[in-house]
Amino acid sequence: MLQSLKQKTLVGKLWAIIVLAVAAIFIGVVFGPGIAKMIAGPTHFTPLDDHDVLSLQGQYLEADIDTLIDYYAETVRSESGKRDEVSAREYIMPINTPDATVYIGVEVPASKIDDAEAVVADTERLIDDEDGSYEWDGSYVSVRGTLQPMDDETRQLWEDYFIDAGFSYDDIGLFDDCTALPLVLTDGEIDGQDTFVYSFMGVIGVLLVVLAIWFVVHSLTGGFQKQIRNYIKASDDPQATEQALDRFYEDTMQDGKVRMSRSWLMYDKGGNSWVLAGDDVVWAYQYTVRHKAYGILTVR
Repeated sequence: MLQSLKQKTLVGKLWAIIVLAVAAIFIGVVFGPGIAKMIAGPTHFTPLDDHDVLSLQGQYLEADIDTLIDYYAETVRSESGKRDEVSAREYIMPINTPDATVYIGVEVPASKIDDAEAVVADTERLIDDEDGSYEWDGSYVSVRGTLQPMDDETRQLWEDYFIDAGFSYDDIGLFDDCTALPLVLTDGEIDGQDTFVYSFMGVIGVLLVVLAIWFVVHSLTGGFQKQIRNYIKASDDPQATEQALDRFYEDTMQDGKVRMSRSWLMYDKGGNSWVLAGDDVVWAYQYTVRHKAYGILTVR
């Protein structure tokens, strides 16, 4: 009997297990690469060391940046009746390569703009230093994110800035001989998505997998038949009670979701099954509910 109920429970929970598994697979396919990068952690790099910048595309990076030239773009949040607020700003950062210094973009949120502006001011003092008296004032801004190509709108602002500064279009592009590379390191993002999203979806994915496994294990081990197992265990002779219930289960026809004889009453619905001895039942009756909605008749 218990084995049959286990199988019935597993079949009944199969749809839930499939849904959970499909949802977990979907999260793994869509968010898996970003979650893997976040778990592995960022690669630390120092911008003014020599780098093959193009090889850094798509990598999860972190840096303490102490040299910024200027900002070329900013994101402004507008709300009705409120003053516009800058929610993010993109700065020009120099990076050394074995052959020359090139420039990429760095985007920081509003919470780090003051730090970035302090770096810009310190860099201006360095550039304007003529007598060698410059000393770094300790300004830096920490950034952690992936290096990605700029979107079309941002790239246009990037190009406009460098053209106005006297560069040619040949200097701007994703080639080894270009000076201004339209790449942006965005703080708090992995592959264009906020790191919080990856953290959240990672937790959801793990919960889905754990829940699916719980359904399978609980079904196969008879966890959903706890009331019946406890009822048998609490009887005077558990072995005899289980044998009697096995005979009852095999010999008694099911009426709806109920099996009933003079000795036993069982509500038979897989994971929601329960049993009582006939002597423990004072009165039992069948109550049918007919519900009609949208032209469909449901009987319960």
